[in-house]
Amino acid sequence: MCIRDSAVELLSVELDKLIPILLSRKELQNITKPFESAFRNNAMEQIMGQIASAQIPLARIATENVFYTCTGNDFELDPNDPLEPKIIAIGNNTQKVEAYATPLSLYFYQIIQQVNQQNKWPSSLIVDEFATIFLNGIDRLINTGRSNKVAILLGYQDNSQLFLNYGEAQAKVILNSCGNFFAGQTQGETADSLSKFFGKKIQKRKSQSISAESVSFSVNDQMEEMFPASKLT
Repeated sequence: MCIRDSAVELLSVELDKLIPILLSRKELQNITKPFESAFRNNAMEQIMGQIASAQIPLARIATENVFYTCTGNDFELDPNDPLEPKIIAIGNNTQKVEAYATPLSLYFYQIIQQVNQQNKWPSSLIVDEFATIFLNGIDRLINTGRSNKVAILLGYQDNSQLFLNYGEAQAKVILNSCGNFFAGQTQGETADSLSKFFGKKIQKRKSQSISAESVSFSVNDQMEEMFPASKLT
């Protein structure tokens, strides 16, 4: 994946040169046609406003570190290749989380496509601070990766992070697709949902009744949560 061939390199190209380049690619012609029409009709304010909305976020990743990481052919993003297995470690910069979110998402998407194939070695995809980065297609990998011997481990602080960054619909799909949960101390809605996930079990309750004439005991079976939310906080 070479960033020199990507949109970042096109930021400095003038429109009269950029538009013919984009039109030369058949898969980009339908997208580029409206810009070509606006350019020919001198609707520069309109076209520049649209281009600026893309230039600003792309300019954030036009850094020396990103260029170095995304160039070269040192290895392929296929860690479970039977002929050349490897361990790939990808880290973020806490001071540039938003800037690096896009290239990291692209890397992860490519890795997801590579590992989730038949006739590959068993592999594991471990993502710490999962809620801070958007991984397109992670729900499909969770649902289909088992058949291709891919184990997925997603770590994050709280379900609220997942709902904030992935949206309610997709966050629910991710949570409902996971088969196992490992949880530490938590609270609020996350604690409630974990309590419901673990379910209930039969608990024996003993009660004692004392009156002036006698003392009586009774034992009742009662369904209660295996892990009440109060124990998770």
